[in-house]
Amino acid sequence: MNSIGKSCNDLKEQYDECFKLWFTEKFLKGYINDDTCSPVFKLYQQCVKVNINSHSLKEEYDACFNTWFSQKFLRGDHNDEMCAHLLKVYKQCVEVLYATLNTLKY
Repeated sequence: MNSIGKSCNDLKEQYDECFKLWFTEKFLKGYINDDTCSPVFKLYQQCVKVNINSHSLKEEYDACFNTWFSQKFLRGDHNDEMCAHLLKVYKQCVEVLYATLNTLKY
């Protein structure tokens, strides 16, 4: 199964493999300390959080843009400031996502 964000798929696969190995080789043999996979899990969790934030911002911006387009642009009002703040925040979030993905060590 893929991750919520395509950019997190590699981390998810690494975590899944680590977890399967830990579960079969350690947990089932009585070793219950689960910190073996915590480094990759934390990276994966961070990636997912950033993706969720950027996804909901994108939906919010798209809804705003559709409203602006149908209620203003098509009636001759070409001032696009209505959604400018959302677009700016979304772009910043995407930049953070890419910066985060570029710094993750896995």
